[in-house]
Amino acid sequence: MRFFLEGVFETSQQAVSTAQRVLALFAEDRARLAPALGRRAGSALRVHECLERRPILAVSDTADELGLSRPTARACIEAMQRMGMAREITGYGTDQIPSICFTFLRPVILRDRK
Repeated sequence: MRFFLEGVFETSQQAVSTAQRVLALFAEDRARLAPALGRRAGSALRVHECLERRPILAVSDTADELGLSRPTARACIEAMQRMGMAREITGYGTDQIPSICFTFLRPVILRDRK
C-alpha cells in the first residue's frame, strides 16, 4: 500500500510541476507578443488565449469564435508560428487550405532537461 501511495504522490507532483511550466510558458509567450506585433498585438493576444484553451484549432474556427476576419486570425497565428509559439500540423501549408489547423503544444518538459 505504501508503494502505491508513494507512486500516486510522485505522479501528482509531476503533474503540478508540468502544469506550472505550461502556465509559465503561456505567460512568457504573452509577454513576447505585444512588443513583437505592435498594433496587431490585441488580436494576437486573443488568438493566444484561444490557443491556451484549445491547443489544436483551425484558423476559420478561431476567426469565427473571436469575431476576427480570417486574414487577421491567420496573420496572428502565422506570427506566433514564426516566433515558435505554434506550428501548422495539417501538412498543407498556409496558402493551400482555408481551414488549416495549428497546434500550440510544444515540448515543455524537454525544455528543462539539459
